Amino acid sequence: MSGINREIVLDARHANKHLPNTTQVQTLLRQNRAAHVFKDQATMETDLQPTVTLT
Repeated sequence: MSGINREIVLDARHANKHLPNTTQVQTLLRQNRAAHVFKDQATMETDLQPTVTLT
């Protein structure tokens, strides 16, 4: 990506809303909102890495 001169990393503050059995996911589901949930944190990081490192 042109114009971004720093490494882009996943913000850990938002990780819990994508992991199963967390308070954040339960809140989204109670509010009838969508929750994109990965199997575990390792899967999430593996799946997101190609997206975060686009050049």
